[in-house]
Amino acid sequence: SIMGNPFTLASSLAHGWLFGRVMCVVYGFFMSLLGISSITTLMVLSFERYVIISRPFKSNHLSHKGAMFMVIGVWIYSFVLTSPPLFGWGQYVSESANISCSVNWETKTYNATTYIVFLFVFGLVVPVIVICFSYINIIRTMKMNMIAMGRVTKAETRVAIMVAVMIIAFFVAWTPYALLALLIHFGDAEISPVFGMVPALVAKSSICYNPVIYVGLNTQFRSAWQRFLGVQSSGNHSCEVIATTEGPAKENSINQTVLMNKNEKVNFSDVIENCKKKKKKSVIVISTRRGN
Repeated sequence: SIMGNPFTLASSLAHGWLFGRVMCVVYGFFMSLLGISSITTLMVLSFERYVIISRPFKSNHLSHKGAMFMVIGVWIYSFVLTSPPLFGWGQYVSESANISCSVNWETKTYNATTYIVFLFVFGLVVPVIVICFSYINIIRTMKMNMIAMGRVTKAETRVAIMVAVMIIAFFVAWTPYALLALLIHFGDAEISPVFGMVPALVAKSSICYNPVIYVGLNTQFRSAWQRFLGVQSSGNHSCEVIATTEGPAKENSINQTVLMNKNEKVNFSDVIENCKKKKKKSVIVISTRRGN
């Protein structure tokens, strides 16, 4: 969006696309690539969160190498979805307002229709299904923890808030544009250039505000960004309490495990106070099954 807006702004001032056919294709491809990569990243992150939260002791946290492969996979997947128009399946053309370029939604040929269906299925429907599946199960796990422990931790509350904001932002950004594109291609209604331009700009803007959501609501992302900028966090350590129905974790993955029967109650004040006494980040696991 940041790279594309100057082209759109200049063309809007000139009342038409200024940069020729080749740049129109390049612009349309890269904006589509960035948009699909944004949705795909959200899909992968949501599923990764689901795996970690629902199976905390059956899966390892994502390593740097694993994260690198995940990022590469996201870009390969996005390239596969957005590159076909470069090779003749579908087209990148100027949009109705003639100030930006995108997929050719208007042509109703077999070539254009099959590509649009392909793009919508794997670029929107599949991510939405994965995101909904992941977040429904994340919320279900949180409810189970609340029933077992009698409360929800602050960390779980932060996750719930971030999940809600990300889902709302995702649908607000992409649903109008997706519906408009389908209406243009499969419907007969006349869409004014101005009306058609607004959903496209809102959808493309999601590339900008998704990182803002991560930084604002995800403490791990914010801490990593602070380390990257060389900024020290306000606290010297942090505490994290994980409630689980599984057995105790491996010793090298936690600082302390509090074991309890399902009918027992944990004094959370004592647990948190013990966590805060440690000088580095502490993870305390509360298990409702005793180990052997």
